[in-house]
Amino acid sequence: MKMLPELFYTINFSISISAAIIGLTIAFLILITVICVRSCRTMPNLLICNTSVATILYYLLNLISIFYALQNDWEHHQPGCVFRAYSYTVLCAALCYSYSIHAISRLFFTVFYTHKSLQTWFIHWMMIIISWSISILTPTIPLFFQHGYQLEKESRICLPTVKIFPTAICSVLIAFIIPLNIVASVYSIIFFYAWKSTYRIRSLTSRVRNLMVPNHTRLLKVKREIKLMQKILMLICLLLFGGTPYFILVLWHISLEKSPPEPFYLLSTNCIPIFISLKMITLFCMCKQIKTNVLHYSSRLQRY
Repeated sequence: MKMLPELFYTINFSISISAAIIGLTIAFLILITVICVRSCRTMPNLLICNTSVATILYYLLNLISIFYALQNDWEHHQPGCVFRAYSYTVLCAALCYSYSIHAISRLFFTVFYTHKSLQTWFIHWMMIIISWSISILTPTIPLFFQHGYQLEKESRICLPTVKIFPTAICSVLIAFIIPLNIVASVYSIIFFYAWKSTYRIRSLTSRVRNLMVPNHTRLLKVKREIKLMQKILMLICLLLFGGTPYFILVLWHISLEKSPPEPFYLLSTNCIPIFISLKMITLFCMCKQIKTNVLHYSSRLQRY
């Protein structure tokens, strides 16, 4: 097998390291702000912190993998390769499932708003615990396949190999397709409810003048929920774009006899940290409360 030039790996890993620095900085800023600023300790911010924790762990693991990949003896010295590949799948799944929790939380506040028991801290903590349990347990399945987790020489990264069909399809289902389908299903329910509520409220207000004020308030709330869903769906699209090249690589091995171009292995793997970094930037910009506090304390520090 003809090896790619070292410069190709150096450039790609440099981009990945830059993405990790940006993502880690923003994730730590979010965590520190929520911990230190009492007004930021809300349920939505708790879910954002959960995403930030998964992001931090993912980037730390990614930096460790890059460190070994840039060594001269990378092919023979990959300590804990199987564990790192397993952890890679766990953290990718945890990131995607964190957005499933965002979606389910919005479902509770939008559709099941009369069920106050679903809108408690306890329920949200339980969702986080369950999502992490699923993320940790389900990636053990590829361990039962021989060489399910191994060093992928084309990318120099330890991960679930796309060259073995059961492992490849299992990993994609666990860390990509299932959580995104949950998100799509939940938001379809919310969109349908929002559309139905908007139509019903407009119909009522056109018939009964006395109901205009309370229904107008409800209509504004529905519109606010739709706007919030649009922001979250933007984050989902970033994750979708990040995982799609890897998914294409899996489909390539399943459907075509010819091997994909060798650079595509690393490029597909490298897309994930890049788009996670973009996701963290977008998430930070969307969280006005957190962003305002960070900018406020940054300006105070500059004065000193």
